[in-house]
Amino acid sequence: VNVNSAPRHVLEAAFTFGGDADKIADEIIRQRRIKPFKEMEDLRKALLKYGDSIRKCEKYITTYSRCFTIRVTATVGAAKSSAIIAINKDKKNVERIAMINL
Repeated sequence: VNVNSAPRHVLEAAFTFGGDADKIADEIIRQRRIKPFKEMEDLRKALLKYGDSIRKCEKYITTYSRCFTIRVTATVGAAKSSAIIAINKDKKNVERIAMINL
């Protein structure tokens, strides 16, 4: 789970094993609005009082993502078409994983 982009309910689920999930999610959301976390050490420092909870959940969280989805919808008159594409991005390399036309 990317702590910089995950919605609140996903953050809470990721920190369920460590305890204080709702408080941790609130604090992450508040702080990432000011400045995203660059690495896990930044998260540990910013949420020092939740250090034990973060350590317990560390294998489930990250500060970056390599997998993204893009949704595109086009409308012309009454016709509407949508597609979702999943990509894996590693530095400058982009690989299409899947594409679904809706």
